[in-house]
Amino acid sequence: QAIDWARRGLAINPHYEPSHWVMVASSAHLGRLDEARSALATMLAYHPGLSLTKLRRVRPKEHARDEVLLDGLRLAGLAP
Repeated sequence: QAIDWARRGLAINPHYEPSHWVMVASSAHLGRLDEARSALATMLAYHPGLSLTKLRRVRPKEHARDEVLLDGLRLAGLAP
């Protein structure tokens, strides 16, 4: 469901960074690594220079889901 909602969000606003995060991380956690890497490349085209370090700065770990999100982005290959 997360992937479906991320796709819907990106169809409305392809620049919305959190929708990209969900698309990439969800795909990676489901083992769809080719899809996750493709989504990561798209995300980085819209948001060049994004890294896990930058995300941690703007999204301090407030909930357990934040670490799950970051872990999925790491699995997809987002730079540390």
